[in-house]
Amino acid sequence: MTGSCQYAGQGGNTTIAAFPQHHTVPIWSVYGHIDSAFVKFNAVNLPSSYDLVIAGDSGEDHVHIPNLKPGKYYIYMTGYDSLHGPFMEVFPYTLTQTSGELDLDVLFPNKKFQQRWCNESCCRADKKSASLNLKKIY
Repeated sequence: MTGSCQYAGQGGNTTIAAFPQHHTVPIWSVYGHIDSAFVKFNAVNLPSSYDLVIAGDSGEDHVHIPNLKPGKYYIYMTGYDSLHGPFMEVFPYTLTQTSGELDLDVLFPNKKFQQRWCNESCCRADKKSASLNLKKIY
């Protein structure tokens, strides 16, 4: 008998290519400001730690998150906009694809990095992130 549960994690055949954007403009990794993805497996709520950290490559407009299994993930993504400074986005994602590469646009709203706990209106601006009003910024 086979169960129907799918557990997220590495060891799968799918790669997410996460494309950070601010106001739909691509955020490119540059030396000193590398785009990064922090990934939590089997999560539906904002995690306090992450299972996988992936740094993008300088000169690229995306971060590859490789070898994923279908399942529930929480992704925290960072990027640096040369005009507006550092940005981040935190969101849940359910991966259903079992193989290949999946392009994922990560839109950075007006959530700038703060070098402290962020409890400003910019961090609570959209309904999707309303529960994220206290985020530790690294």
